[in-house]
Amino acid sequence: MATDGAIVHLAQPTTGGVAEVVLQLVEIAVADGRRVVVGCPADGYLAERAQALGAAWVHLDLQRQPGPSDVTALRRTRDVMKDAGVVFAHSSKTGALARAARPRGTRLVFVPHGWSWLVGGRLASAYRLVERLLARRSDVTVVVGNDELAEGRRVLGPRPELRVIENSVDVDRFRPPAVPRPADGRTVVCVGRLARQKGQDLLLRAMATLDDLDPSVRLVGPGEAEQLDSLRALSRELGIEERVEFVGADDPVRHLQEADVVAVPSRWEGLPLVLLEAMACGAPIVASSTAGVDALGDAGVVVPMRDRDDFIADLAAALRTLLESPGRRTDLGRRARRRAEDRYGRARMADEYRALWS
Repeated sequence: MATDGAIVHLAQPTTGGVAEVVLQLVEIAVADGRRVVVGCPADGYLAERAQALGAAWVHLDLQRQPGPSDVTALRRTRDVMKDAGVVFAHSSKTGALARAARPRGTRLVFVPHGWSWLVGGRLASAYRLVERLLARRSDVTVVVGNDELAEGRRVLGPRPELRVIENSVDVDRFRPPAVPRPADGRTVVCVGRLARQKGQDLLLRAMATLDDLDPSVRLVGPGEAEQLDSLRALSRELGIEERVEFVGADDPVRHLQEADVVAVPSRWEGLPLVLLEAMACGAPIVASSTAGVDALGDAGVVVPMRDRDDFIADLAAALRTLLESPGRRTDLGRRARRRAEDRYGRARMADEYRALWS
């Protein structure tokens, strides 16, 4: 498919926050009368929903982990980028391929949605090296907050252009419930892909220490069978399986509106959409210090990410405080809603991205 002059979005993740941001940008550009092409794998919902919004779709067989298929993916990515007006490469894997394959003269914007090296483990140093080598291969790298900006500067130095464009939320769709949350509510909701990054295991361990409050936890989001089985086994091991509900992939609005507390216990993040969505729904939030907390400000409770056992203890203490304090929950929820309306509406993000494709 020819991409002459089009705005091209390339993405390996086809569900979750990255996909949602891509869809927001597609909707903005199509409404402006621009031609948009999305290149991504066929699984998930990104391709179908992008086409429904008016974008063209190009199949890219992109795998999350490095492997032999990347050679073919590199060639295919280069073909899709050729003659584009501007290319947005979303997520670290797609960003690496797009920057390596970048045709001469193609304008390229890299949007990591969280730095790759924060995954930790044996690949972290390799990811840092790759990012340093490729940093100047994009015209602009968009980071989603000041925390991500500072981390990028620390690792990549002063030379690559890093520009902060914070994510946004539809404050008309995500809004507080029509009926106020009950003062005696005990439901903790965690929305996100079931993955080590998102910290659902840490949340379950924290919840297991709150038996006297009899709280329930609702995990909303898709996940691989292996991760789902692991979390189910953990809930049985902790003796809380009757208080844990695994919802699977679902529209998060209802669950965030029904939450007495929303937990965002991520091990690492850029600026998770669920944080903004929970704020817009007027939910009281407990979040790890890695979860884009610059966005949260004083509208939630921040738990410093330390070693595992200390973090779990601090997370449990923060949850206990809110579950036992309905007035505090109400106050935080109101602050969160105001902050979402004042700072994270769609119009602001739309204008900032338009400057990159104008």
